[in-house]
Parts: sequence; C-alpha cells; structure tokens
Amino acid sequence: MSAENDVIRILDSHRIMAVSTQRADGWSQTTLAGYAKVGLTIYVLVFRSSQKFANMQRDDRISIAIDSQAARSEP
Repeated sequence: MSAENDVIRILDSHRIMAVSTQRADGWSQTTLAGYAKVGLTIYVLVFRSSQKFANMQRDDRISIAIDSQAARSEP
C-alpha cells in the first residue's frame, strides 16, 4: 500500500482532528475541529468569529494531527 493510500484511509476513517495555530502573542493554540476532504485537500470547519479563524487569517501556517488508531470502547 502506498503512503498516499494510507493517508486517504486515515482521513476517510475520521472527521475530527487537532489543529494548531499560532496566536498573535506567539503561543500556540490547539483545538479539535471537524474536517471534510476532497482527495487530499482538507477543509477545516471553524467559526469566523473564533480565535482559531483570526489566527489562520494572520498566519496561514497550521499543524494537524489525526489519530490512525481505531477508537477504543471503555467497559
């Protein structure tokens, strides 16, 4: 299986990811956000009135994390 196929499989199996941006004061801000994708293009769902959106408008560099492990059920 190719790396691209692995990425698509992980993206297809989840809809929530951790998104990190940098605030104006230099501190990072990480929050969970929903996402949608078309191919390998990812669309992050954030409110326009949120701090996350303001951070992304000021500095479009972001980091994301998506867990590739299946969710565990607690007994």
